[in-house]
Amino acid sequence: MRQKSKKSQGYSLVEMMIATAVGVIVLGGAVELMRSATDVNDTVGQQTEMQQNARVAANSIATDLSRAGTNFPKEGVALPGGNGSKDSLRACDEGGCHIQDSVYHDGRLYPVTPGDGLGAMINGVQTDVVTMAFKEPEQVLDDYGLVGNTPSGSQVDVDSRTSPPITTPGRGVEVGDLIVIENNEGAALGVATTVTANRIVFANNDPLDVNQPSADHGNIASLAVGNGNGNLLPASAYKISVVTYFINADDPNNPRLMRQVNAHPPVPVAEHIVDLQVDYDIFDSEALAGTARLPEAGGTPGLIRKVNISVTARSPGREMYRQDFRYLTLTTAVSIRNLSFGPKYP
Repeated sequence: MRQKSKKSQGYSLVEMMIATAVGVIVLGGAVELMRSATDVNDTVGQQTEMQQNARVAANSIATDLSRAGTNFPKEGVALPGGNGSKDSLRACDEGGCHIQDSVYHDGRLYPVTPGDGLGAMINGVQTDVVTMAFKEPEQVLDDYGLVGNTPSGSQVDVDSRTSPPITTPGRGVEVGDLIVIENNEGAALGVATTVTANRIVFANNDPLDVNQPSADHGNIASLAVGNGNGNLLPASAYKISVVTYFINADDPNNPRLMRQVNAHPPVPVAEHIVDLQVDYDIFDSEALAGTARLPEAGGTPGLIRKVNISVTARSPGREMYRQDFRYLTLTTAVSIRNLSFGPKYP
């Protein structure tokens, strides 16, 4: 007897619905797992970059501050003043000035010059500016003697040696550099506007308004007064670095910490820096009195002994999961050795 073959049967509608539901759940779980992994990866990447930016910013400022006053007069150097003078400037170059108030109001360049609230406003907070001055080591100009000058101080001549020339890249003198001239009458500043193998020119109307031959005092010409013949020799010259830190917020999506040296254009140090706050500890060695955490050094920048820095970095973008920025604030303090210690006995 012949057996009847069984007909094959498909899935029922209920089975199909159950299978589809299970597939959707499994797929949704896989997608969520992948999204979570992507979110974690994005968060870690953004936090790492944010931490690096904050560290670079804080370390750069602290490193330069630790050198403030190195081989530079602790009491600072006078700037041009009196009749025929105008205010000297900082944080400026041929393109203009980069902070709200660039004037040295004390008429003096100190090893550290505060700038409370002179930076860009970011998230409703006014950022700070700080300027420091120090002598760079091993500069070519240190080995050259001055052999002549104009009575106005608009140029000085070095000796005729040409090896190495004062134009040696990196260690030599460039246009925009700040030069200190010293003799028995004191010290004065000049911004190099032209440099050749044996001459440095300090033309009027430089970007920092330091070269002012018509000023009553505080200029290079005033160093020749004691000689009575328009000659400032014997004298020595050396190059210094006047470094200003500030935040450039021209691009609101990427505010950057900037470092400007002398009258050269500023360069970015760290990206996504949204705040810089600086205050100062001062100490009066004569009164044996000190005060801590003063925003503007109490109007006495010559008494600055320690600088407290706070830098805030922002994540490069909004995190995928939180849809918002993350922020990180680093703080550090620099006790400035060149300003805190010195010979007790003459």
